[in-house]
Order: sequence, then C-alpha cells, then structure tokens
Amino acid sequence: GPSVVSNGSIGVFWRVDGGNRMILDHFSISSSAQKAGLQPGDQLAAVDGISVERRKLEDVAAQIVGPPGTRVQLGMYRNTAPFTVLVQRRVEPKTLAGIGVFWAPDAPVKLLG
Repeated sequence: GPSVVSNGSIGVFWRVDGGNRMILDHFSISSSAQKAGLQPGDQLAAVDGISVERRKLEDVAAQIVGPPGTRVQLGMYRNTAPFTVLVQRRVEPKTLAGIGVFWAPDAPVKLLG
C-alpha cells in the first residue's frame, strides 16, 4: 500500500455553479478551512498555485487532501477580491474519514476536500 497517509482534509464541501466555478458550499463540523477564515460562497481559483480552471472537481478535491498536518495554499475569490490562505490538513472525525474525498449522499455534486 501507499507509504504516505493522505486522508488529511480541510473539511470543505464544494459545489460547481452554473459558470463552472468551484464554490465553497459548507463546512464539516471541525473544518480547519473555517478556522482559517474561509466563508460559504468563496470561490476557489487555485490549489498550491495551480489554477482549477477547466479541471474536474474530483481532481481538484484530490489535490486539496493530503497527509494530515501538512498545509495547502488556496487561491480564492470573495466577491471579486482575490486572496490566498494556508490551511492545515487534519484527520476528520470517523464519519468523514475513508480517503478524505467522498460524495455527499444527499447531494452528488458536492465533494469534500
């Protein structure tokens, strides 16, 4: 199996809007992204400097997760103002564990990152 545990999550459920933009929908209960100051409605522009434009939601979410304790840099827009934030990945409570990326059962367009 893989030698690196990569189920560290930032506790965000994303949705894709009509303009194919990744929008922060809501947080998990103990989201480190929420603690870092992100807000529902914020738009994701880049992950660790790599644009999310024309990329699949699953691929972007897989880039957001990683070893617990490591940090991921998110390039965001709030309204039209760009900003970046460093968010620490952490292990989610068991109900959200697995590999750290999963489909929300009630809303198939939402992914946890």
